[in-house]
Amino acid sequence: MTKIADPHSLALHEALMIEGGWDQYTDQELASYCSKGSNPARLRDQLASGELVLLTESPSVPIFKLASGSLAPAGSASITIAENAVSAFETRFGARAFPLRAAGYSHTDSLPPSPKLDYTPEPPVVDWPPEPLPPPVVISENFALPPLGPKVFAKSCTRPSGDTSSNEGQEKASNFGTLAVFAPATITSPGANGLRPLSLLSGSAMRLTNGWAMAARLGASILGTAASTALLALWPSKLGDGTLYTKDELLEMAEAAIRVRFHLHVDATGSLRVAGYHVNDSTGYGDRVPVAHAQRVGENFEAVVDDGFTLVWYPDESGHRPVVSTEYPADSGIDPYNILVTPIQEDGQEHSPPGYQRPFEDQVELIVSFPADSGIEPLYLVFQKRAGVEGEGDSSNSETTFSRIVPGGGLQTHENANGHLLHKHVGQSEQALMKRLAAETRISGSSSFYNRATAENAVSQVLEANQTKITDWLEGSGGRLPLDHTLTDPAGLSVTRGSANAVAVNSARVILVRDSSMPTGYKILTGYPTKP
Repeated sequence: MTKIADPHSLALHEALMIEGGWDQYTDQELASYCSKGSNPARLRDQLASGELVLLTESPSVPIFKLASGSLAPAGSASITIAENAVSAFETRFGARAFPLRAAGYSHTDSLPPSPKLDYTPEPPVVDWPPEPLPPPVVISENFALPPLGPKVFAKSCTRPSGDTSSNEGQEKASNFGTLAVFAPATITSPGANGLRPLSLLSGSAMRLTNGWAMAARLGASILGTAASTALLALWPSKLGDGTLYTKDELLEMAEAAIRVRFHLHVDATGSLRVAGYHVNDSTGYGDRVPVAHAQRVGENFEAVVDDGFTLVWYPDESGHRPVVSTEYPADSGIDPYNILVTPIQEDGQEHSPPGYQRPFEDQVELIVSFPADSGIEPLYLVFQKRAGVEGEGDSSNSETTFSRIVPGGGLQTHENANGHLLHKHVGQSEQALMKRLAAETRISGSSSFYNRATAENAVSQVLEANQTKITDWLEGSGGRLPLDHTLTDPAGLSVTRGSANAVAVNSARVILVRDSSMPTGYKILTGYPTKP
């Protein structure tokens, strides 16, 4: 090892390492052998004067050599150290015996071998293990927080950690989780397995686990009405505060508490509407929702949600959600991110008009849970037992103020496609029918449904009763398709030419024309009540 040292601190054997020809080294080399920041010129002056010395294991110009076991001057003429410094070194180290010289050491100008160490290892000390330490005291991250409230399936993310109370003000439904609106595919028969894929109308299906898709198995009793059924799905926000039910807890429950409930209805224009309400155990509508447990059937998971209506989760590795034709328009008009959740007053009536009569009794609500090893997230679902439109009053064959709507998004959608059923044949008085009959001499009679709700219901019955005929017509190439059906109750008034007054009638005729822009493949050109 090469280094620069103070000669006053040298040991006897280090005298053999003094390099007398230090001047053969460059400034960079010399600087590398001492502390940083040394001035090269100053360093060379110190080496020349003997104030410092360069030590190497094999000096090219040694100052001393071994002779007869003692140090002796080497007497080299190439020494570049001041003579007075060399004399001082000879005075200090010269003629001194070198006691550590090894036997047989023959090189008088080399360093002696390292001294042999006389080491006897001590016996190992065995330390007995210390007494075990008591377990550390772990302070929960919830320390000093208020105790958790009762668990719920979903709550607003605006509530404090651990708080499951319902909110009192208006807020967006997206505060409760991810929402999506689905509708069954349009098909004319149940298919081999009776499945209709559910198409995403609006919202996000990101929480629908990858590798799975949703479908509906529809019973024969509801095939005519389920095509216009829309389902609202809610996957609760992942809050991480321990206030939401776990998957295992849901599997043991018949019903679960929730802090929001939704109601679906169709307004007078035929548009789907969704309203949300804050609920708790003291509100008029309550906060308990049934829990349906999906069962594995083959490779699928199935949950029976209503008579003749089963939801099916089936493997789908296509990497995308199916976009299929439904009875609803491609744009449902529902933006889940704009759905508002409002409070309910103590008497059970909503703050915001209009107040819907029995808003939760005309629909199915449930929470669907799955086995823990399925990987499918639980979700809240709501859909109408039968699709509805706000009526203008109770019709003679209606039990509520809601009635089913016709496939394709309701009569208003067909009216927007240049139909005229609503314009000419709904809500006309007897006097108006008489006036039209007098003005239009080419017609033999004039008729009108009682109101919009009655018209939707009657036309739906006509289409349902003639489903096979519609299918054959769509597969063929014929022109207009007139359809007739006798109803169970009167649906409107009819005046025939030559009669003095109108009579109630319980049959209806509907005329279809082809229209590729409609999801049904056809539009309702017109329709009116008739005599059997």
